[in-house]
Amino acid sequence: MLLTTRGVPAHSLHPTLDALAAQLKDFPRARRIIGHARRILDAGPGADSGPGTGPGSGSSA
Repeated sequence: MLLTTRGVPAHSLHPTLDALAAQLKDFPRARRIIGHARRILDAGPGADSGPGTGPGSGSSA
């Protein structure tokens, strides 16, 4: 993860994701993407499947 490489701990992103989710409460698609980001952060390093496998990509991964 790019932020980890730069010394930014992943857990520091949770408050930002919470704030975004609160502001985007009327946008379910955006909230699903934020939820996906939370799951990746909770899973730890190496959990991101890479580009093209996230929500809305059409992949079943």
